[in-house]
Order: sequence, then structure tokens, then C-alpha cells
Amino acid sequence: MGFCGSRDDALRVDNGVLQNECFVDVLNIVPHAIFLLISVFILIVWNRSVLGQLHVTTWVHYHGHSLRWTVTLVLVISCGVGIAEGVMSDYMDQDTVNVHTFLPQCLALVAALGSITYYHNVEQWNSPRFLLVLMGYWLSMIVLKFLKAFSLYKNEVIHVHLRVWLTWFDVFLYLILLLVELNVLRVQRYAFFKKYIPAHSSKDLGTSKYIHDHVNLLSKATFWWLNSTLMEGYKNPLEIEDLGPLPKNEGAVTQYAKLHASFEEEKYKASCSNKSPSFHKTYLRAFWPMLMFAGVLRLFGVLLSFVGPWCIEHIVDYSYAVKSGTNVNQTDPSTQTYRVNNTTDNSTIFTEPNGKNTLLYVEVSNFFSNGYVLCVILFVSTVLEHTLMQNHHFIVIRQGIRLKAALQTMIFGKALKLSSLVINSGKMTIGQIMNHISMDTMFLMYLFFFIHFIWGGPLQIILALLLMYYKLGWSAVIGGSLVILAVPLQYFTGNGLSNVQKKCMAKADKRVKKTNEVIQGISVIKLLAWEPIFNKSITETRTDELKCLYFNSLFRVLLSFIGVAVPAIGTMVTFLIHPYLEDEPFTVGKALSTLSLFNLLQLPCWLITHFVNTFVTANVSVKRLLPYFLAEEVEGPGGRGAKTHTHSIGVETTDLDGLIGTENIRLGLVVDISNGTRKTSSLLRKDEDTCSLSSLESTYSRTPMHSRHGSRASLLDTHEANKRASIGRTSAGSVLTVSEPAESGRRRHTSGVSTEDEDDVADVTTVIEPRATVEVSHGNFSWELETRELSLKNIDIRIPSGKLTIIVGPVGSGKSSLLSAILGEMITVSGTVDWNRGTRRAYVSQKPWLLNASLKDNILFGQQFQWRRYNKVLQACALQPDIANLPAGDNTEIGEKNWLVNIRRTLYSKAYTVILDDPLSALDAHVGKHVFEDAILKRLLRRKRTVILVTHHLQYLNQANHVIVMKEGSVQYQGKLADVKKVDPDLYESWRRALRDFKSTQEPSQKETLGVDNKEALEHSDSDVTLVSDNLLRPEGHRRPSGQMLGSLSHRCLSTQLSNMEEETTSQEGNEMMEDHSHHDKARGNHDLGRGKPFHDTDTGNHDRETSITYMGRGNHDNDTGSKIDAESSGKLIKKEHREIGAVAAGVYWRYMLACCPPLAGVVIMIYVIYHACFVAGNMVLAKWTEEVTDFEIRKQMSANFTETFDNGQYTRLYSILNLTGIGGAMLASGLLYIAGIQASKVLHFTMLDTILHIPIRFFDTNPTGRILNRFSSDMSQIDQKLPTTLENLMKCFFLTISALVVNSIGTPLFLLAVIPLLALYYCIQIFFRATSRELQRLESLTKSPIFSHFSETLNGLQTIRAYRAEGQFQCQAIQAINNNTTPLLFIHSVNRWLGIRLDYMGAVVVFLAAVSSLSACLAGQTTPASVGLSITYALLVSFYLNWIVRLSAETEMMMNSVERVDEYTQLDTEPVRHPEGNVAIDKAWPENGEIEFRNVSLRYEENLDPVVNEASFILQGGEKIGICGRTGSGKSSLLLSLFRMIDICQGQILIDGKDTMKVPLPELRSRLAIIPQDPVLFAGTIRYNLDPKCEVSDERIWLALETVQLKDTITALSEQLDSSVSEGGENFSVGQKQLFCLARAFLRENQILILDEATASIDLETDIKLQNVISTAFQTRTVITIAHRISTILKYDRVLVMDSGRIVEINTPDKLLEDTDSHFYALVHQAKK
Repeated sequence: MGFCGSRDDALRVDNGVLQNECFVDVLNIVPHAIFLLISVFILIVWNRSVLGQLHVTTWVHYHGHSLRWTVTLVLVISCGVGIAEGVMSDYMDQDTVNVHTFLPQCLALVAALGSITYYHNVEQWNSPRFLLVLMGYWLSMIVLKFLKAFSLYKNEVIHVHLRVWLTWFDVFLYLILLLVELNVLRVQRYAFFKKYIPAHSSKDLGTSKYIHDHVNLLSKATFWWLNSTLMEGYKNPLEIEDLGPLPKNEGAVTQYAKLHASFEEEKYKASCSNKSPSFHKTYLRAFWPMLMFAGVLRLFGVLLSFVGPWCIEHIVDYSYAVKSGTNVNQTDPSTQTYRVNNTTDNSTIFTEPNGKNTLLYVEVSNFFSNGYVLCVILFVSTVLEHTLMQNHHFIVIRQGIRLKAALQTMIFGKALKLSSLVINSGKMTIGQIMNHISMDTMFLMYLFFFIHFIWGGPLQIILALLLMYYKLGWSAVIGGSLVILAVPLQYFTGNGLSNVQKKCMAKADKRVKKTNEVIQGISVIKLLAWEPIFNKSITETRTDELKCLYFNSLFRVLLSFIGVAVPAIGTMVTFLIHPYLEDEPFTVGKALSTLSLFNLLQLPCWLITHFVNTFVTANVSVKRLLPYFLAEEVEGPGGRGAKTHTHSIGVETTDLDGLIGTENIRLGLVVDISNGTRKTSSLLRKDEDTCSLSSLESTYSRTPMHSRHGSRASLLDTHEANKRASIGRTSAGSVLTVSEPAESGRRRHTSGVSTEDEDDVADVTTVIEPRATVEVSHGNFSWELETRELSLKNIDIRIPSGKLTIIVGPVGSGKSSLLSAILGEMITVSGTVDWNRGTRRAYVSQKPWLLNASLKDNILFGQQFQWRRYNKVLQACALQPDIANLPAGDNTEIGEKNWLVNIRRTLYSKAYTVILDDPLSALDAHVGKHVFEDAILKRLLRRKRTVILVTHHLQYLNQANHVIVMKEGSVQYQGKLADVKKVDPDLYESWRRALRDFKSTQEPSQKETLGVDNKEALEHSDSDVTLVSDNLLRPEGHRRPSGQMLGSLSHRCLSTQLSNMEEETTSQEGNEMMEDHSHHDKARGNHDLGRGKPFHDTDTGNHDRETSITYMGRGNHDNDTGSKIDAESSGKLIKKEHREIGAVAAGVYWRYMLACCPPLAGVVIMIYVIYHACFVAGNMVLAKWTEEVTDFEIRKQMSANFTETFDNGQYTRLYSILNLTGIGGAMLASGLLYIAGIQASKVLHFTMLDTILHIPIRFFDTNPTGRILNRFSSDMSQIDQKLPTTLENLMKCFFLTISALVVNSIGTPLFLLAVIPLLALYYCIQIFFRATSRELQRLESLTKSPIFSHFSETLNGLQTIRAYRAEGQFQCQAIQAINNNTTPLLFIHSVNRWLGIRLDYMGAVVVFLAAVSSLSACLAGQTTPASVGLSITYALLVSFYLNWIVRLSAETEMMMNSVERVDEYTQLDTEPVRHPEGNVAIDKAWPENGEIEFRNVSLRYEENLDPVVNEASFILQGGEKIGICGRTGSGKSSLLLSLFRMIDICQGQILIDGKDTMKVPLPELRSRLAIIPQDPVLFAGTIRYNLDPKCEVSDERIWLALETVQLKDTITALSEQLDSSVSEGGENFSVGQKQLFCLARAFLRENQILILDEATASIDLETDIKLQNVISTAFQTRTVITIAHRISTILKYDRVLVMDSGRIVEINTPDKLLEDTDSHFYALVHQAKK
């Protein structure tokens, strides 16, 4: 034995050196050895150096990185084949061992692996000069491989030999590597050039942990880079912070830019061809490059999948050949060829003419016909196939996630521009829009998962049919054609599924809409005891939805049945008709190879079900989304196509508001229209990692517009609302860029006055006032999208700049509509609305809207914090005492609708124009006066800001510079107050009467109790009334000027120098101010983006309920001052969403099974076992059948007189019965499983809904609406549709894998010994994986809620957001929430691929072990060739289904996470209906008298919180009228809510007519009391439904109630009258009208006890007086309790109850309390004076 062999002539070189193969092989070893020595030395030295000890966190990819890795890996495979060829060649030489035939290839293999390791380290070091070593190595190997090829040629080795092909292939590979090396040198010039061009690593590295794009190709392909994340998740539960920030190229902004640009291009093309835009084309155009690359990977993966069936046939044939014996044939004197059973085996030995053997090489055909080589080929092809397919899956899923993020951003952006009319008209509902962002985006994401199946499935089917025809002829074609014939059936089934899916989603929209409405109005529902009504309503909708789901499941069952039955029937038909159609023998190899091809057909048939389901749901989503994206947009400044009108308003200053949080962003979309073509591209340049979108859409508008000309579909320029952009022209179009200003330091106005000093300067100066702020010319406006019926007619108004404009008019006259019209929220049918250029607006809506955030965050509203200005705003609104009572100061989260917070937000804003929609109606008289004088007159008007005020308080008219009177949708009068008497005497007289009546309710009672010394104080305290009333009563020319007029006259001389003073400051100044005054302010904490349902505030004093800043998390007073609690934690109202840790609890699975019905679940499992057993038995019968046929044919060929015939009947009958039984069982099991799933869904939803309706109201204060709604929308969608499908697929895969293991164990028992360690490894990998996967799934579920909460919050405050032009701020928050959700979602699918590729590799090992073990057992005579083929066939299934088991089990656990979240809500504690001591029986007339007694009552919101009311004791007699008042936080509302048991009674008793309310059944208690809340709530439906949802009241009584509350004329004017529709939230009625409806609702209840929470706050004064008279007469015999905003409304009550700090301090008649000048009530009445 020697390196060159042991023959004497092994080292001969007589005929030339190149003819000695051993010498050439020695030369080939030298470069490998030298390179290995050098590279190992460099690696060791570097890694032991100081630089090598540093932890590498960044690296670069040189040019050609992926190509280099690919070629090197191919080189490794080539070296492996060379080693095998050398060993086989040497094995055939029986005389000697020729080491040189395989040793050079071994070194080449090591060197190839060493080269890629060396290159990887060079990239990490970023030291390209070390690549010169590789360049020299590649060059030397090319030269020596050429010598090797020439040597083979000289020795007459020809193309039939494998060695020749391998040599030239290696030359080709080394040449490519050399060219890659030269290209790196050319690009980076790291050597031989003067200037070195270094490569730079990505900025994401070092911050983001999602580094897939930055690792090497092998790590990418195998997802090795995820090991550290999985290890971290295995050790400790992952938190969102552990995942790091999202890479920029995965962010929502990047993806949105692509999708939005594509959509704009598609809209343009569609408009040119008068077609509707295709959203399918839109997303394909945006994401096609990576999708195409994924398609290439899938193509090669599909082709490699056919290697398995090819190997099965040849391995079985090889087994038969070896078992039949070996023959040696002499074919040529100079050549000996060894043949086995007429099949050429391994090698050909060439001899010289003298007969001495010198060369031994294997032919190509002989090499690839060896059984063990085929086993290796099967293994390698399986590994490559799964690697390609897993990376295909990764790419399409990643693109799907990108599409989802882009769609969510696009939906949110559209919502910010969506016309309110679209929602108010019912054309779209909030629930439907919520479904767009939750469900439709998810369905389109799933579409990308299967997008390449459109062509991949048909290709796989066609190739399989061709191969089957090649093997079994027309019988296989007939059987396989059943698959093709099933396609139309699947199409029609899928079409039916599509139609049903549309109905299901429509029903789901309706259900979610109703659920959202219930959550929004839960307080009123509980107070009115309407839970059963809404439970029934939602349940009825849910029942309709379940009917659709049953039909939906029927189609899914049909699709699933087709996927199982078609391949099975095709296989059965093929084998049954083959003996009768074909003359070819029915051999084992062909039969099992065909069976394997039919198994391949099962995958596309199975995936057709998934694909059809996915495509149907996605197509329905596209059809739903497209109308949404094309829906009407709000009109407003910046609207597309609007004409610009500008007026001079002084010197403009740079607006820096919008730059907060969006520093250094350069973001744009370019649209170039030239030569009739439109090219759209996106520009995205971000210098910092931010979340701002910078208003991408605005770049499609050529010029920022500020006027509307009857435009119906104009865009709101969101960019203009938040930042002053630089809009320039480039050759490509218009590009929007927003960048941080270079200017820093203390900012000053053009006047030279610092913004910091503006408040002081404003006290002694005024500014030049420009012309009108806004003008409406010939305006006609409508709330109707279709009919355009006019709501405002002939509007011509001019709002003077820097002045106070007051708009008055009766309820429903169009005051709020007028504000909406000038804000662009209505359709401008005709006329124009012109705003001054650069006008910034602040807006207080009629329905107060707050963020679920801290008090400070609500005031700042995204602006920079400035301590001085912030403090002055608090002073102007007298807020410091309120803040002192809050547990965390102004960092306390507030959970109610609060008027004063909205007003404070307005004051803090930098708006030129302030629009106030009747905020004073919700305030007490003295608070309203304080706000009017200090906030409006002193802070706003003194700074010459324009104020537009809608009010019912006529006493403020005298302060107005301009008055607008609305009546029946038209302007009745506008101008100076002094001109009213001349223009409209009747109007003037009506105002006088109303004010006289109003004064009469206050003055008599007060003046009777006050002495002469107090007259001056009285006059001062009532100045707001007397000033205007005296002026109205005085003759013309004798009226007193207002204080505002006098003040303004004294400062006119300085006005020209300070024409445009505004409180502007740079970010740097703001930061400095924050640092300077950090001792005044706590750090601003992050707040939940969610929007919770506000609860009626608890404790309001002499302010109204809306004036107090109530923290719902604790009492508003703290008696224990010695115990200090953490302010920040105690200030949190919104609870962090509950998150389970670890695996989904077994109890969740058990409760789901209980919901499914356990007996039904057991039957389903039993049927699955039976039908899979039938299929396994059928295939074993087939193997036995074909084996008998093969033996019969062999005997027939061996005997010349063989006359027997083979009976196929017994096998065909048994095979048919087993297959048909399995097919029937599959359909039955699938159908029962879907029925069980729908039953579980039904039970879970009903239980959750019932629980949510009966949980304490506190739950809704601490959980945002979006979070709750997420359970009813997203989670229920998963349980309804995804979970049953996932469970069905999991059951199939599990039993198919068990079947494969059983078959292999029967055929080769030793297979179990090899598989048991693999199963143990499989279990360990799964445990390791699931520890991280489940936490990622939970993080993904948790991060969904902020998206929905923020979206819900935004939809409810669209008008306010748009008025403030805060769209960019809210878009930024939405993008951040979307990115936070995308991060765990990306990691989930990446770790799924990590697991999938490892399980695929394990499956490949199983295939290899099954092939080798069964082949060896067969060659040893322990089994048959049929068992070999059947074992490999089932092993190939294992390699596929083993992966799917874990994937589907992980997906099932993810779906069960939804079950877990729903189950969490079903386990919540509900309000106690039954007292532990038993309930008391009450009769139908209870309460008859209305007597109420409080006995030492203490109240609290939760057990762990302090009481808000302490030891309250008093008695109200039946029919008594009592008013409740008190200072802020005194506990008034809490006291009243305790009557309804909305608050926990922790001590004492409340008796009504002698009955303890705790023992009265809760529904009975609440239904026997009537309350009129200040917050009017109407529900979608009809007017009749809102007044009488139980349909118990006659029409006559309803009309009487409407007439009583002054609504009869309004309702009579409607076409359908009582059956007229009420939109969601009652948005088609004004707030005042909604309050009147609530009054009518109380009249119809006819309860003995009535509670009014300032029920007439939003009603004009004249109507209010009428209603107060009605209340005093209609409820004369009833007990009436009133929380008063206007003290005047309770001065005529029997008694007044005064509260302070949660205690009752006074209760007596108003007169007696006013007589005592030291009483609390006296102080409240006269507080305005002080």
C-alpha cells in the first residue's frame, strides 16, 4: 500500500510527467496545504491579538458575497462527489490501494471549508487585504486543475467517466471565485491602487437584533443568527425590549412609501383608462422584486422534489438486481467490465496492450446507478429542496409582514383624511374600519404566504402527470387527470366560499360595530339596566354570523375532502385499471415510485384548499379595502384642486411644532408626469431612527392650498398641519423634505421680543390685527353624501381676526354645523371657504375628547413642554388645586371626558384661531365666568387671537366684537350686538325675556338674604349677567363699554410694533427650559396609545362634573398624609394588559374542549385514527400486490411452459374497500371537527359577551376600548375561522407521521434504533423552540392592542385632530405602534423558519436512515424490495409532515393564545347580582314613595383604594327635590352612582323605601331608577329604539314625551319620523338634541326617583327655562336629585346638600344656607365675587 499504489510502475514517468496521474495529484495537494497553513496561521494570530479579543457586533458584505458563498458550497459538494468517486474507483482495484485517487479531494474539501471560514473572518475584521491570500489560492488551483484535465486527456480518459466532468467543473468553480476576488479588488481598491475605498457596515447593526440582512449566506439560509435570541428566550421570558428596535428597511414608513406610490400610480393608470384601480396590481408592483426571487427558489425546490420518486424506483431495481445475483461479462480483450444482472456496475479498468492495469475510473452511469449513491443523492436533494423551500417561505412571509405594516399605515393615514360624513352616514362604520386594520390586513398578509402556489401547484401537478405517464402509461394519466378534473370543482367550491366569506365578514363587521357601541356607551347601558337588550341584539347578530360560519365550514370541508380524496381516488383508479390497459408488468419499483408521485400530488391538492381559502378571504378583503381607500375625503385647507386665497397677517415665523419627534427626516414621494406617462417612485432618507411619516400623501399635491371651492374629494394637507415643509422642484417631480432647522438658541419674534417673555409683554401691548381670519362666501353645505340635501344654506360670514365672534341660536339651528363647515368637515355644495395662509387652529369640540394619557400629555398634545407657558395656562384655568389633589400631579392619567382639559389644551397651543363649540354649557356659572374672563378675554383676546365661540350663555354677548345668530340652517343675523335691535327687534326682545327669566332665578333669593353691605359684592359677582342685561335694557347710546373694550383702548399705541406675536420656541430652547425648571415638573411618562371608555367622573365640586380632573384610580383626597405612595405608579389609570408566561395552560385547552363538547371531540379523534389506518393498510396491500405481480413475472420468464394467470381480484377488492373507507372517514372527521370548532366559538363568544356586560364599570376605566374590542374582533376571528382549519391540518400531519413511523418500523425494526435518538432530539428542539415562540406570540398579541386602541381613539377624535392639524403626530404614534407589533411578528416567523429548516434536515436524515437501513436489510435478506420502496415513500412524507407538525402546533398554540385571551375575559368577576344573605322581594310598584336613606355610607372604586365618600348619612323624603353641590373632588357623582351600585359600598347601607339596595336584584334596582346623564348617548338604530328599546310604550306616549322636550317638530319633519335612523353615536343629531332625547327617555320610564346630572347643559337658555318648568311640574310628586352646574337651577329646590372632601358638610334649604355667611354653600354661590 502506498500513496500511488503498490504496483512497480506506479511512479513511472517514461511517457511524460503528465501521464503519471499520481504525480499530478501530488501537485494538486500543494496549494491546498499551503493555503491551509497560511489561513490557519492568520486566524490564530488575529484571534489572539488585542483586536481579535474584541466582540464583533458589526461586519460588512463585500461585493459578490452571496455568489462566493454559493459557489464555495457547490465546490464542497463537488469535492464530496470526487471523494466518493475516488473511493469507488480504488475499491474496484483488487490489487492495490491508490490513495491518490481520493486524498487530494479530501484536502480540497478541507481547503474549501477553510476558505469560506477565512473569508467570513475577513469580512468581520473588514480587512480586505487578507483576500490576496485567497486570490493566489484560486489562481494556483485553476492552473493545476488545467494540468489535471490535460493529464486525463493524455491518458485517454473520456467524457463517459465521472473524473473528467468533476475536473472541468472544478476549473469552472475556481474561475468564478477568482473573478469574484478580482471584482472586490476593483471596487474597494484595497491593493495596487492609491486610494482605498472602505466598506461600511449598516447603521442598524449594534442596535437591532433582527440582523438577517447582515449575516453571511449560510447563516441566512439556515437562520443560524437566531440562536442567541432563542437561547435568551429559553433562559428567560422575552420582553419587547429584548428584541431591539425594528430595522429601518422593515419599518412601516419604508413599506408604506412603496405601497402608497404604487397605489397612486395605479389610480392614475386606472383613471386614464376609465377603470377601477386594481389593488392586486398595487401590492404586486410594490413588492415584486423579492417575490420574484422567492419564485425562483420555489421553482428549483419543486424540481428537486421529484428526485425522491426517481430514487425510489432505482433503489428498488438495484435491490432486485443485487438479490438476483452478479454476473461478469467479457466484452473486450483490453477491457474488463464488471456487470451485475446486466447492469453495469461501478467501474471500468483500462489496461495497456501489454495487459498491465494503470488507470481506474468510474463511469457516470455506473456511479449513479449504485444503490447507496442513490441514498446519498436522495439525502442531498432533500436537504437542498427543503433549504430552498424554507427560504422561499421566509421571503414571502417577510413580504407579507411588510405588506401588513404598509396597509395598516395606509389605512390609518386614510382615516385621518376620511370624511366624517362617510362614518356619520352609515356608509362605513367604526367597527368596519377597525376590521380593515385588524382582519383585512391579516388576510392579505396570509395571501403572500401562498402567492407562488398560483403557478407552483399546477407545475408540480403537470410534472407529476408526465412522470407517471412515463412509468405506468395511460392508466396513470387517467388516474392523475382526476386531479386536473378536480380543479373546476375546487374553483366553484372556492367561489361559493368567497360569497359566504363576504357575508361572514359583513356579519362580523355588524357585530363588532354593535360591540364597539356597547363599550362606548357602557355607563348608560348599566345605568338604564339595558344589558339584556344589547346582549340580545349582539347575540342575534352573532347567530346570523354563526349561520354564515356553518355554510363557510361546509365549503371548507368540501375543499378539504377534495384535497384528500382526489389523490387517493387517482391512485386507486390508476392501480385498478393498469392490469387491464397496459402490457408492461406491474413492478414494485414503478408502482411505489408512482405512489410517491401521487403523494407529491397530495401536497398541491392539500395546499389548494389553503390557497383557495386564503385567496378568497384576501380577495374579499381587497374588495372591502378598495372602496375605503377611494372613499370621500375631508375638505379643508390644502385640499386637492382648491383655489388659494391669501391675506396678509403680518410676518410669518417658522412653525416648529411638527418637528417634535421627527428630527432629521427626509421623506418623499416623487411623481413625474411627462409625455403622457406617470412614473412614481419613493424617496426615503432618514438620518435618525424615528417613527414619523412626515405626511407622505401631501407630496402628491403640487401646492399647499388653503381654500375650498365646492370640492367634494379634496385631500387634507396633513403636512401643512404639523410642519413648514420645503417643497421644491426636481427633474423627477415635487419632493417633500422635512429637516431639523440649523438655528438654535433662544428664539425671538421679528419684534425682537423673546417668546419666553410674551406673556409679560402681552399684558401691556397689543398687536396689529390683520383682516378676516376666515370668510365663507355664498356657502351651501350638506351632511348628505348622496343626496347633498342642504343643512346650511346661503352662508356668507366673515370672522374678524383678533376678535371674539360668538355664535348663538336655538337647538338644532346649525351652530356646530357652521363650525364643521369652516373646518372642512361638511360637503361644500357651492361657495368658498377662505382661510388666511398659515392660520393655525385650536378646537374644542362639542363632545369633549381626550387621550387616555396623563393630564400633562393631554394639555401639551404633542407640543414641546415650556414650564412658564404651561404654568400660566394652569393659572388661567385655576387648575393648581385640582392637580394638588391628584396622586401623581399632572402626570396622573385621566379617564373621563373633561371640558377644561380641552380648553387648557387650546390655551397651550400656538394657534392663531381658537374655535370653541359650546364648552361653557358644561361648566358652573362661576367657573364658566372664570374661564371666559381669564382664558378667553385675558389670555386669548389680549394677544389678538381670533376666538369663535358657540354658546347658549347670552350674558357673554356684550363682550363679542361680532355676533352670528343661526336659525334653521341659515344666518339670521351677523354683526355688532348694538345693531340687533334695529335689524331684528323680535330677536332682541326674546333675548331680553330669556335674560330676565334667568336673572329672576338668582337675584330674588340672593337679594332677600343679603344686606345693604353686600350689594356691591352681589353686583360684582353677577357682572356677567347684569352687564349684558343692563345693556339690552338700556336705551341705545347709553350702554356701558365692556372691560375688554376699555382694556384694548389703553394699549392701541403699541400695537404696530408687535403685529404677530406668537409663542414659538425652538426645540433647543424648550429643552433648556425643561432643564432650568426640572424641579417644577416630573418626567413625562410614556402612556398607552389605547383609548379607554371614559367613566362619568366621580368628584366634581362647584365646577361641574366635567370641570374636575378626576383620577379614577383612587380617591381624590387622601386622609392619610403620613403614608407616601409613589406618585407615578399611583397616577396610572390604564392597567398594563395581562400577559401569561410560559406555555398555554392545560386548563385553556380543557375549557376549549369543554366548549367544543367532549364527546364530539372524542368521536373526531377516533375517526381520524380509523381513516388513517385504512390508508396505511391500503398502501401495504398495494406493496404486497405489486410484489406478487413482480414474482409472478419473474417465474413466468424463467419457465417456458408457464400457463398460470395472476388473479388481481382479491387485491383490487381489498384495496378499494380500504381506500373508500378512508376517504369517507376523512370527510366525516373534517365535518365533525368544524362543527365542534363553531360550537366552541359560539360558547366562548356568548360567555365573554355576557361577562363583559356584567363586569363592574371600573374595568372599562382601566382598559382601553381597543383592547377590549380586540378580543371581539381579532381574537374571535382567529377562533372562528383559523383555529378549526389549523387543528384539522395538525391532526392530518400528526397521523400521517405516525403512519410513516409504523410502516418503517414494520419493514425494518432496526429503523427504530436510529430514529429514537432523532425523536429525542426532535423533542428537545421543539421544547427549546416553543419557549421563545410562545412568548413572541404573546408579545405579538399584546402589541396589537395599542394599534387598535390608538386607531379607535383617533377615529373618535378625527375632527379635533384635523382642526389642530395634528395628523402627523398621530400618524407617528400609529407607526410606532405598528413597528412595535411588526418586530415580534418578524421574529415569530423567522424562528418558525429556524425550526422548520432543522426539522427538515432531521427529516432528510430520517429519509437517509430509512433508505440505507431498508436497503441493507434487503441486501442481507431480512426484508423485501417492496418494503424498501414503501419505507422510503413514507419516510419522504415524514420529512415534510414532521416540519408541519411543529409549525402547526406552534400555530395552534398561537391560536390558543386567542382562546386564552378570550377565556381570560370569561373569568372576570362580574357585578354581584345576589346578596350573600339573599335578595329581598320587591313588587312592581317599588319604589312607591321614593324615600332614600344613607346610613353611614362609605364608597370606594376598588378594594385596594381609599374611600371617595366617607360615612355619609342623610334622609330624602319621597317627592323631595334636592340639589347636590360641592368643590372639586368632593364626591358628588360618586354619591349618586352608589344608588345604582356602580361603586363599591364598603361600609353602611343605602335604603330606598326601606329596602337595602345591596339586597335588591341589580337589574331591578337600576331599572327602577331614572337618570339623565350630562353625557348624552344615543345608539345606532331608530328613534323609537333609542327611546323604547323594549317596545313597551305606545306611540302616543312617545310623541307626548317628544313634545314635552321640544323635539316633536324636529322629528315630525323627518321622512320616517319615529322610525328615522340614528347613526352610530347619534352623530346625525346635535349634542343639545341628544340631551333632549335623554330627557324624553327619562319621561317615558316614569320612575319615582329621577337623577339629573345637569341634563340641560347644551341647550339654549330659552329652551332650558321651558324644560326646567316642565321638570318642576311633571316630576312634582317624584324624588329629584340634581347635580348642579348652574347654582340657579337648584335655588328653588327643597334642600341643598353640600359635600367637601368626601363628606357631607351641609344639608338644608337654600335660603337658610344663604343666610349663614360662613356656610360652604354661601361661599360657592359667591365664589365668583372672590
